[in-house]
Amino acid sequence: MSDQEARPDDFGKYLREAREARGVSLRELSTTTTSRRTLFEGAVLGVFSVGLMGYAIVLAKPALEASHLVEATLTRLVFGTAALLLWILIRPGTRKIVGVLRDPRAWRHLTAPSIVGAYFTMLLWIGGMKYTEASVSGVLCQLSTVFTLGFGALILHERLTVRHWVGGTLAMGSALIVVWLQGA
Repeated sequence: MSDQEARPDDFGKYLREAREARGVSLRELSTTTTSRRTLFEGAVLGVFSVGLMGYAIVLAKPALEASHLVEATLTRLVFGTAALLLWILIRPGTRKIVGVLRDPRAWRHLTAPSIVGAYFTMLLWIGGMKYTEASVSGVLCQLSTVFTLGFGALILHERLTVRHWVGGTLAMGSALIVVWLQGA
């Protein structure tokens, strides 16, 4: 087996490392291993990606309204998967990462989260865009940041500061205003 290919026991090792790292706060990791410049660049890329995603779904809204929900979701997932496969083919070093998927135990751990995390959430997100106004659905879908705060505290034991609580409360309040005052 070459150095580029993963051994079957690698996936178990990755899972154990992930479980051990779970107790380490992302906040602690970011202050010890990530420079301010890297954090800034990541934030810029994140803002750009969310803006691009919003732009793309608004452009697709007329097609969404004319198509079946499952058909629209399948189309988005197929094109997304094709882009990822192309990325894997052209990027060096991905063979080692993809090699982990040869282990049947990997599929046991990845199948259910992949279906829930990719398909069902995409189906619900596209359904929200299809059946309501883009401005309302967009605001509600971006509440994922508020849920991420909560899950980060609950699962990763991250400490929420006053700034987190204020930001989360403002985001939730803003979403409620957009939804409740929609018809006003």
